[in-house]
Amino acid sequence: MRKLSVVVLTLLLILLGILAFNSLTLANRQIHPPALALAPAADYSGVLAQAVTDRTVSLAAGGSPQTFDQLLQHLRQAFPRAHTRLDVTPVARYSRLMRWSGSNPRATAGLFAAHLDVVPATDAAWQLPPFAGTQQDGFVWGRGSMDDKAGVVALLAAVEELLQENFHPARTLYFAFGHDEETGGSDGAKAMASIVADREKSLAFVIDEGGPIVSGVVPGMSGPVALIGIAEKGYADIRLRTAHTGGHASMPPGNTAIARLARALTQLDASPLPPQLNPATRAMFSYLAPEMDWGRRTVFANLWLTEPLVLRMMSKQASANAAVRTTAVATLISGGTKSNVLPSSAQATINVRMLPGTSQQDVMLRLAQTIGDPQVEILADDEAQAPSAVSGTDNEFFASLQRTVGEVYPQAAAAPYMLVAITDSRHYAGLTRNIYRFRPQHLAAADLDRIHGVDERISVEDLARMVAFYKRYIVSIASP
Repeated sequence: MRKLSVVVLTLLLILLGILAFNSLTLANRQIHPPALALAPAADYSGVLAQAVTDRTVSLAAGGSPQTFDQLLQHLRQAFPRAHTRLDVTPVARYSRLMRWSGSNPRATAGLFAAHLDVVPATDAAWQLPPFAGTQQDGFVWGRGSMDDKAGVVALLAAVEELLQENFHPARTLYFAFGHDEETGGSDGAKAMASIVADREKSLAFVIDEGGPIVSGVVPGMSGPVALIGIAEKGYADIRLRTAHTGGHASMPPGNTAIARLARALTQLDASPLPPQLNPATRAMFSYLAPEMDWGRRTVFANLWLTEPLVLRMMSKQASANAAVRTTAVATLISGGTKSNVLPSSAQATINVRMLPGTSQQDVMLRLAQTIGDPQVEILADDEAQAPSAVSGTDNEFFASLQRTVGEVYPQAAAAPYMLVAITDSRHYAGLTRNIYRFRPQHLAAADLDRIHGVDERISVEDLARMVAFYKRYIVSIASP
């Protein structure tokens, strides 16, 4: 017994030694450049506020073409140099592809993307009218102020100021402003990507909307974290359908169409797809673990041992769960048309967000196994979007994003992560492997619900820093 105790103790000490060694030798992945001395910034809050008043709700969601014309005219007036010195190509009437020619024909072009359209909003529950463009308490309020007219205004302002300063890029730069991102980008970004493909063999990088700079969101991080999306999940709306002979509700059979569908949905809710640490989430841990307290650092430095614990903990919180799991949740359900008639069929839409490496076919097979009822028909989504590839972090474009974060937001740590939403960037995937989804606006935890929610707003200070960020990044990757 004593020998066994000695062996167990020895093994325990070896294990503790390995854990400690891995924690102590964990490489720091942050870049710490000198903070940029920001010059007094021009105030673009009025430009953004005016842009918010143009109700550019996506046309497929009931928006008006006139509002897009108004917004485009407003942007031309606010940024005259950008619109006269760059080549501007109207696409699908309302999207705009702008080309800033570089001086070095051997340098591969890069592209920045943002979008002009917004999701619908009603006045109910908003503190201030969603399309009034109110400037109050140091913020610009209204639908699109965060998603994504701030991105459009900040990019154009950066270009305008650089033109005024006589900056000439060595690398050709494209600026792609889509008008239908919120409804898939099939008319705007997809068409612009085709035009770029005809002009360029490839792109060096794409920077689109994505992760913000967050405070109070990442456990174990006391300061802000810049979340740079190196991948995004796929999307599918898979339908479940059941059939029955129907009949009068006064003589119900033992198994109606609605009852069968309800059992299937209950099974799905009780048996989610298993969690897994995908490459993008692993990369996030490798960048943030050295910045964390000793306990969390030890956990994330030793995922070979702690991965099951990490997955279990992340599964308990909605946003973290979405980062480690392909999610499948019922969002629409339909069946009967009259209270005393048994419907002959019932159906539900399952919204699926797929992790990288997962296909719609994988999900459908899992749904069939979980439901276990061959009379529940599972119908594929013909317009499903596959998950993106995972972009690398060992190149100059990601490093420049990190460095620029450190220069403009010196208190923030930067880390790759996986975006759980989808963006226009996927339409450019055939042109580059370096796609980064990042919008340099600083958000507290409570601000995350404002995106597509009520009381959307951005601070005037953050808007100014966004302009400074894009100016600095453009200079860093496109200097002669």
